[in-house]
Amino acid sequence: MCVSTVHAGALNLRQTLGAVPSGEGVANGLFGNSVAIDGDLAVASNLGDTPIPGIIRTYARNGSNWSYLPGQDIEIPGDSSATLAFKEGTLALSAYDSTRSRSYLQIYRRSGSAWVQEYSSSTTARVYEAVAATQNIVVIGIPSYSGVAGASQGRAMVARRGGTGIWSTVFLDPLTPEANARFGTSVAIEAGTVVVGAPAETAGQAQAGAAYVFELTIDTWSQVARLVENTAGDHTQNRFGTAVAISGTDPAVPDHIVVTTLSNPATSRVGRLFSITRSGGTWSQFGPPIVAGTASDGYGCAVAMDGVWAIVGMCSRTGQASGSGAVVLIQYAADFSTGSGVIASDPQGGPNEYLGSRIDIDRNGPNLIIGNPNAARFNNPAQGVLLFASVQSLVSFALTRQADLGQGLTGAYASVVAVDGDTLMIGARQEDVGAQLQRGAVYVYQRGADGNYVYQSRLLAPDGMTDDHFGSVIALQGDIALISATGRSFNGEPQGGAVYVFHRDAGAWSLEAQLFPAASGYEITFGYSLAFDGDTAVIGEFGVNTTVYQRSGGGIWTPMQSIPHRAWAAQLSGDLMMLGDSNVDFGSNNVGEVAVYARNGGIWQAEPSLPGTVADQGFGRGISFDGTLLAVASLQAMRPVALYRRTANGWLPDGNVLPDDASADMSCPQVSLRNGVLVLGCSKPAYQGAAYVFRKIGGVWAQTQKLQLADARANDLFGFDLAQSADGSPFIGALARDIEFVDQGAVYYYADDTLFASGFE
Repeated sequence: MCVSTVHAGALNLRQTLGAVPSGEGVANGLFGNSVAIDGDLAVASNLGDTPIPGIIRTYARNGSNWSYLPGQDIEIPGDSSATLAFKEGTLALSAYDSTRSRSYLQIYRRSGSAWVQEYSSSTTARVYEAVAATQNIVVIGIPSYSGVAGASQGRAMVARRGGTGIWSTVFLDPLTPEANARFGTSVAIEAGTVVVGAPAETAGQAQAGAAYVFELTIDTWSQVARLVENTAGDHTQNRFGTAVAISGTDPAVPDHIVVTTLSNPATSRVGRLFSITRSGGTWSQFGPPIVAGTASDGYGCAVAMDGVWAIVGMCSRTGQASGSGAVVLIQYAADFSTGSGVIASDPQGGPNEYLGSRIDIDRNGPNLIIGNPNAARFNNPAQGVLLFASVQSLVSFALTRQADLGQGLTGAYASVVAVDGDTLMIGARQEDVGAQLQRGAVYVYQRGADGNYVYQSRLLAPDGMTDDHFGSVIALQGDIALISATGRSFNGEPQGGAVYVFHRDAGAWSLEAQLFPAASGYEITFGYSLAFDGDTAVIGEFGVNTTVYQRSGGGIWTPMQSIPHRAWAAQLSGDLMMLGDSNVDFGSNNVGEVAVYARNGGIWQAEPSLPGTVADQGFGRGISFDGTLLAVASLQAMRPVALYRRTANGWLPDGNVLPDDASADMSCPQVSLRNGVLVLGCSKPAYQGAAYVFRKIGGVWAQTQKLQLADARANDLFGFDLAQSADGSPFIGALARDIEFVDQGAVYYYADDTLFASGFE
C-alpha cells in the first residue's frame, strides 16, 4: 500500500453515510390515511411530506395474516395522501398537491405481481376527493366544484375503460343541482350503477342531505333515483349521504345501497344506516335504519359494503380512550330485510385517534382493513397503523394490529464520527430505540476493496434508557471503541454520564466494560470528551476533572489518575495528553486554554499550557494533534485556528488559519488534522455549515478548498463533527441534515479520487 504524504488534488464527495433505519415511520406520517382491499390483496397510503413522500404500499393475505410486499410501492403525486379504491384488480387513486393547486387521478391494473399504470391525468380546475372503482369503471367525487347553481354544488367524474383498454371520462351532475350541496362528498359503484352522496343538500330542511343513483345504459349515464331520508321528524343537519355504498348478493346485480346520516351532538341525533333496495327498477327504503351509539359517537362517518356485509365507522366513540373511535360490522339477511351488528375498536387505541373513517371490506371471508392513521407508534404521534380482521362470525369479530411502518430516524442527529483503519463509526446520539426516546445508537461501517464504506452493524448500550444519548462521543482505535452516553443518569443524578467499551473479535463487536464517574454529581456529563491510544484512555467531563484509564489483559479497565482539569476536547498520543477547556479564565472570562500533560514513570504531570489571548475567545473548544502538530480552534468568531509544533524546546508557533470568507458571525470550533491536511468546521451561513480544507504550501498554511453541500439548507450544521482517515480524507458530520427523515443527520465522506484512480488504496 502506498499513500501520498499530502493530497494535491481536490476532495470530492464520495459517500453519504449515516444511521440505517429499521423502519420508515415518522411523527404525523398518518400511515393508513386511506385503505382498500380486494380479495387477498390490500393497499394503504401515508401522508406525503418533505422529505417523506406519500407511498401506496401493497399487502398480501396468508390465512388471517397480512404481510407487506416490497418492491411494489407506488409513489403518490402531490404533497398529500391519496384516496384509494381497489376492486376487481383495478386500483384508483385521487391525490392533491397543495403547492401547485393540482389534482391527480391515476388508475392501475394488477399484472402478475406488479402494478401497471393505465391512466393518469391532472388538473388545476377541480379538487378530486372521494373515489370508488370496479374493474372497468372509476368514479371520483368533486364536492367543491362550483357550477351553474353556485359554489360547491359538486359533481362526479366517471372514468371508463373501453374495449381497446383506453380510458375516457364524463361528468355526472344531478338533474337539479344546488349550491353548497357538496354533491360528490361520497361515491360508490358496483357493475354499472353509481351512487353519489350530497350530504349538504337541502331536502326539506337545511343540510338534510340526499343521495343520487345513476345507471349506465350502453354508453349513457342517467340519473334514475334521488334518495332522501324518509323517516318522520326534523332532518335538519342530518347530512343524509355522508357515506354511501352499493353491492348485492350477486356482484353483477347491484340491488342494495346503504346510506348514512352522521351523528350530530348539536342536534342530539344519533347517526343512522339506511338500507335501500331495488325492486322492479325502483329504489326504495327497506326496513328501519340501523342505529348505534350516541349522538357524540360519530356513527355514520364512513361505510363500506360487499355482499351482505357492511362496516360503519363510529369515528368519535370512546372505546379504549376518549375519542379513540370504533367500527360496527353488520351482517344482513340474504334479502337485506334485517341486519345485526357488533362493535369493535383498536385494542391499543389511544385518545382522539378517531378510528373508523378509513375502512374497507371484501366479501370473501369477509376480510376487513382499517386504517388508524392517528395511532401513536414508537412515541411518534399520528404515525399510524393498519388493523385487519378475517371474520368467522359476528360473535368472534375483533380487530388486530398487523402492519405499521416501523421506527424511523426522525431527530436521530446521526453525525458524530470516528474512523480508524477501515472501520468507521457514526453516533446517532438522539435516536429513539423502541419506546425509549433519545436512547442513542452507533452504526459501524467497514471499508471495502473499492474504497467505499459498507454498513456492518448497529451498537446499543445493553442497559440503555431514555435520554442516555449513547453515541455522544466516540474514540476508536483498532478493535477497541469507547462510546459515551452523556445523558446517562448515575446514582440518581441526571446526566451523570457513562462510557461503554466495545471490543471486536472475529468481526463482531461486544461490550467489554462500562465506566462511570468516580463520584456522583449533578450533570457531571462523564464522557463529554474521549481520547484513546494504545491501552490508555482519557475521559473528560463537564465538571472539573478528567480521568485516565488503563486497559490490562482480559479487557480490565482501571482508573489510574484524576487530572484536575476540565476537557471539552481531548487528544492523546503516547505519553502526551492535551485537554482543551474553552471556559478557562485568564484575567478575563472564557479565554480558554489547552492544558498539556506528559507521562513519566506512569504518572501524568502538567507542562506549561497554551492559553488564549482575549476574553470570550473560547480557545481550546476544538483540538487535534497529529505527529508533532497541534491545531487549536476557538469558539469566538473571527478567531483563527492556531497551530503549534512540539519540539525538544516545547511548543513553537507553526502558523494560523482562518477561512477566506470568515465573517463576524461565523464560528469555527471544530478542527481535525491528519497527514498534513487540516479541516475546519464552521457554522455559517444560516447554520447550513461549511468545512474548509487547509494545506501547507511553500511552508505556509493556505486554504485549498471549501466544502459545502450542493443543496445546503438552513440548520443542516454541516461541519458539526469531523474525522479523518490516515491519508487525510475528511468525514464531515451534518447534525440536523434531512435525508429520509427530518433531522436524521448524516456524515459525508470526501476523498481525492485521483488517488483511487491511480490505485492508491
